[in-house]
Amino acid sequence: MAAPKKMQSKDEEAKVHGTKNAGGKNQALDEFMHKTWPKVKEELEAGIKKTRELIAQGEKEVVKLTDKSSKQLKVLTLNHKKDRHYHELGKLVSALPREELGHSESVTVQLNEIESLDKEIAAIQAQLGEKK
Repeated sequence: MAAPKKMQSKDEEAKVHGTKNAGGKNQALDEFMHKTWPKVKEELEAGIKKTRELIAQGEKEVVKLTDKSSKQLKVLTLNHKKDRHYHELGKLVSALPREELGHSESVTVQLNEIESLDKEIAAIQAQLGEKK
């Protein structure tokens, strides 16, 4: 069994820990700190714990927001691509005679691309919970 530590007087303890000026001029301050520090320390630890919880929650929100933003960017990109196909379709339709419009393979390809993009956009918007 270990021998109990020798009890130090407050002055000796203060000198070891550097909490008093020589002569004990700050004794009232030392006593105040000795009484209040445990409570302050507890409150600080509680505040730190709360801050860590908020940071973790914030990180989750950032990930969620990033995912949503990337899906919205994908929708914008697909809409732009669809607009280009509409532009190409317009050029094809204006260049073809009226009789060949229903039989043109290039027009059918553009229409199929537009339909495919519409389905892809709708699927992403459904994930986002948006309506078209």
